[in-house]
Amino acid sequence: MSAFVHSADSKGLEPLTLGTVIRDHDGSGLANFDPSLHFVLDANRAAFGWSDGSGSVTLPNRFEGISGSAIWQTWWPSRGRLNDRRAWGLRVVGVQTGYYRKQSLIKATHWGLVAEIIRCSFPELRPVLEMHLGPGFGR
Repeated sequence: MSAFVHSADSKGLEPLTLGTVIRDHDGSGLANFDPSLHFVLDANRAAFGWSDGSGSVTLPNRFEGISGSAIWQTWWPSRGRLNDRRAWGLRVVGVQTGYYRKQSLIKATHWGLVAEIIRCSFPELRPVLEMHLGPGFGR
């Protein structure tokens, strides 16, 4: 998500330095949202912070240029405390596909759906997808 906040703070942005929360949402009041295909991130300015816990982030007034960005989940509640994050736990869980300004939510499409679209559209990439997602992916 560094495209839209590159100059947000003198600290600058490196990959995986900005964090927010995945919200449960049933889709009510959101256009083109299906909870079986999508999820939302809290885009409330107060919800964003530096992933090292060093404080809040000053963001621009509008989110622009982030469509198509990968959404990474860096911490899993079932795997211990936030301080126990490790590289093996990092996962791409979605791709940013929309923004609901009024509700202050970022829309993402689940990675499994994105991978299936890639598998169907680009057969030559199936071996690579199977290498990462397991033999028989999409069958």
